[in-house]
Amino acid sequence: MLEMNPASDGRSISAVAGTQKVAFNKQPGGRTDFFGYPYTSRALHCAGSSSRDPQAPGLFRIPCDMGVGSSGGPYIIDLDSKGTGTVVAVNVSGDRSNGFGTPLGRLASQLYAQSEHS
Repeated sequence: MLEMNPASDGRSISAVAGTQKVAFNKQPGGRTDFFGYPYTSRALHCAGSSSRDPQAPGLFRIPCDMGVGSSGGPYIIDLDSKGTGTVVAVNVSGDRSNGFGTPLGRLASQLYAQSEHS
């Protein structure tokens, strides 16, 4: 989470740069877009149907071969033509076939609520 002071003209960073929505405790399923900035030194994108990883049922799995360094990239659902959607997970790992993301759960929700009201 990132909390920023308003600009000198009073505008928030979200008013200037835009934001994504955030959802907690979502289950995998349906189209999911994944963005990362791996070792290739350019931003990459994968999209596909997310599912539960049978080896680690707590993780989202999405078909993707993004490579090393993409950890921390968002998993976004309901991405529209303007690039706005809802972040539901964060990438933690991957292999030659899939990316794996941790869903935003209870702790993330608590941190988010705390940052919104501090």
